[in-house]
Amino acid sequence: MLSQRMAALYMLKAWKLDDPKFREKLTGAMDEFSAAQKTLEASPLSSDEIQALLARVKKSFAWFEMMGRSSSNRVIPNLINKSANSIQADMDKATALYAHANK
Repeated sequence: MLSQRMAALYMLKAWKLDDPKFREKLTGAMDEFSAAQKTLEASPLSSDEIQALLARVKKSFAWFEMMGRSSSNRVIPNLINKSANSIQADMDKATALYAHANK
């Protein structure tokens, strides 16, 4: 759900609600996501299939990093929405694989 929170916070930027609190929350959510991604990549439970999913998630997350940290007024909400949905779907699959591997 972190991807959905990042997308919602990014939409506030797209709607020109440029409040420092929103930017701080977006940056915090992206930092949290990045740290979690690194932890999952290093996990001994990360099979080749999980690593492939995590690699796709990393590519999708790159859009958040680029757009979320940009000071430009150019926004692409459709791309962020697509990336958030892809991240959520891939992480749902990875979570199921982790749960199965941990049994």
